[in-house]
Amino acid sequence: MARPRFETLSVERRYDLLLSLSGRIRSTLSLDEVLDRVLDAVQAAVPYDAAGIFVLNRAALQRESIGPGQVIAGIAHRGFDSRPPANDSMLMKGGGLVGHVIRTGEVVDVPDVSQDPRYVVGRASTRSEVAVPILGAGETVGCLNLESDELDAFDEEDLEILHVFADAASGAIGRALLHRELLERRRIEHQMHLAQEVQNRLLPARAPRVAGFEIEGMCLPTFEIGGDYYDCIDLAEDMWGLVIADVSGKGIAAALNMTAFRSILRSQARRRREPSHLANRLNVLMPDATSESAYVTCVYALLEPAESCLRYTNCGHNPPLLVRANGTAQRLDTGGFPLGIFSDSRYKTGVAILEPGDVVLFYTDGVVECRAPGGEEFGIERLSAVLAQSRQLPVRQMIDEILQATRRHGGCEAFADDVTLMLVRKSP
Repeated sequence: MARPRFETLSVERRYDLLLSLSGRIRSTLSLDEVLDRVLDAVQAAVPYDAAGIFVLNRAALQRESIGPGQVIAGIAHRGFDSRPPANDSMLMKGGGLVGHVIRTGEVVDVPDVSQDPRYVVGRASTRSEVAVPILGAGETVGCLNLESDELDAFDEEDLEILHVFADAASGAIGRALLHRELLERRRIEHQMHLAQEVQNRLLPARAPRVAGFEIEGMCLPTFEIGGDYYDCIDLAEDMWGLVIADVSGKGIAAALNMTAFRSILRSQARRRREPSHLANRLNVLMPDATSESAYVTCVYALLEPAESCLRYTNCGHNPPLLVRANGTAQRLDTGGFPLGIFSDSRYKTGVAILEPGDVVLFYTDGVVECRAPGGEEFGIERLSAVLAQSRQLPVRQMIDEILQATRRHGGCEAFADDVTLMLVRKSP
């Protein structure tokens, strides 16, 4: 972007201007303080009746929807009445001489504002105005403008001084914006860490002790938090509610919907023992507790250890695998649609009687949808084979074998989707 050539200032004068500004702004990384100090320094060199310095929020401009005031990352002014951002045509519509400078990167020198159609009244007494762009990385990042109550109040030397200050301020503004960005990133990272701790506490802290059974589970979210969930609920009377679920979406929204689902499930599980009855109720309650487009796939099972009976309903989820002690496998797919999609859905209960050495694996789609570099999914057949081959290992080691097999298939340690597993084995 070409800049106008000025030759009115001596080298010594430029040096003094830069030194005066440098002394004011080098000790702060606050954008607001930088802008205020720039205006203070300008006033000592070029008298004005009103002044403003504006810095664009480039991140906001890249979004489709920009709220009131979001287009400006920082603003400082002298001599103007404060106005709400929504009422400021420059901030909201890029109007006025300042808006023109920011859009075009051109210098504006208007001896009589009443003769310039671009001028937007900011104060009734203004007669002349100058504005120069603040440039950074080849683009306009802001604008510095001065207004006077006199006609033709600014000359070429004043414009050159403003350019000196705008150029010098650009570096300080860039550092302040970077500092703000780092602080915001740290704040978000801290909040995500707290959210992760909260979500981890919603999962079982340890494997439950169930007479005659071994139960183990784990959850690996792709991001800090996710939408997968598993649980072992002590229902008393020697019965346990086992659940694995996957909430639609990813990240924060999925985690919030998962938290709501967990709360509803736990409150209802103690009232309705029959899995299909519980699913019918959850399907009705889900839409009022989660975001409008959210739905949940899940498997809920009622484990009755004394009878070695597993009563379950599958709500549109990946079917758990039941591998018998002899290595044969079957899928537990009795149930119905995902929860929260069709209000009139009705669910069925399936029954599995477990013999010594039988294993049931509950899992989310991040396991079977893990893709090899060529695009082929890990799939349920490979999962069944790994489960059958490792069925006599300790349950924790069985889970490790599944994770290792999927990672070998995918060719990397990380998973593209949340991965959750829960394994139940009738003790040999």
